[in-house]
Amino acid sequence: MNHSRTLMFKTLLFGALLTATMVSLPGAANAAISIDYSISGNQPSDASIYYNPNVDTTLHGVNLSVTGVRGNGTSGHSGETLAITSGKLNFQTGSFTSQSGNTLNFGTPGSFTLTGGIAALGLSDPTILVTGHFTSASVTSIDLVGNFKFDIVGAGLEDSDNKNIYSYFGVSDDFTCTNALALSFTANHVNGGFTSSTITGGILVDSPTPTPIPAAAWLLGSGLMGLVGVRRRRA
Repeated sequence: MNHSRTLMFKTLLFGALLTATMVSLPGAANAAISIDYSISGNQPSDASIYYNPNVDTTLHGVNLSVTGVRGNGTSGHSGETLAITSGKLNFQTGSFTSQSGNTLNFGTPGSFTLTGGIAALGLSDPTILVTGHFTSASVTSIDLVGNFKFDIVGAGLEDSDNKNIYSYFGVSDDFTCTNALALSFTANHVNGGFTSSTITGGILVDSPTPTPIPAAAWLLGSGLMGLVGVRRRRA
């Protein structure tokens, strides 16, 4: 192998190593983005959140009004909000698992589904906009008169986001998704549980992230391509 070929081989190998290193470094992936669904503070009369341990051991949300979807940091239409007509969020957590102080904890899987229409995307009601399952959920009383805050931690989506929404905001199919849900509501104690009387609003946050390509795969692929190029030149 002459000097120029040796230099070419070293250059290709260095490039492969550099690419693999960049992929593996924290922050090398795209900046954090989110698609946020706004839960109205003006809920219809049939909307409710309740937990009745005498009936079952799960937490329920029924017909919660969702009014819009917004892209934050997305590659397409970032900062733009699309109106959702007849948006309804329904959920049921997994079973009650434990209580810690004023916090009730619920487990997996449960389920949640958001339906509605988005005229700007040609989606008519009741199109499924988001659906998935819980990994955990908790309800915490924030004072002694029955006010509660509700949080879902790391809800999985099972790849069931509406592709039209993702496409509009520039999110590709190879992204993986995690969700979080925050709700504030006033609730009255009923039969050892509670039922909501006023829902003051909240947000369902969908956080798509690029599926990482293992550094070893980048290194192997780039290295093999480099070797093939050198062999062809030698031939």
